[in-house]
Amino acid sequence: MRIAEEKIDGIIKELKEGADFEELAKEKSDDESSRDSGGDLDIIYKGILDPAFDEAISKLKPGEISEKVTTRFGFHVIQLIEKHPPEQAPFDTMENSIQKFLFMEEAKKQVEVYIEGLRKQATIETFF
Repeated sequence: MRIAEEKIDGIIKELKEGADFEELAKEKSDDESSRDSGGDLDIIYKGILDPAFDEAISKLKPGEISEKVTTRFGFHVIQLIEKHPPEQAPFDTMENSIQKFLFMEEAKKQVEVYIEGLRKQATIETFF
């Protein structure tokens, strides 16, 4: 975790020194889904991503770059390109995001059940 945090801190430093966000994302991002597009996540509707993302985005003005954002997925830096007035997201735009969200929620539950099963089977010995 420390290595990832040092990496994002270095990226933020480079951005503050004038590095191009898109080029750095292509070069250094660990996010396979957005790396090739230079970190572009397209239009993001509030409430779809991690709450820390929403909070960071709400503090930015177009063109600004966030400080380090910590989510359950790791560390991030966000550049806000533009803001649109709030609107109801069309279903066809949200369908994929909803499916991903539901899949991740179910996967999280399954992992918790699996870990709990392992805990029940484990024998823990303490030596002093």
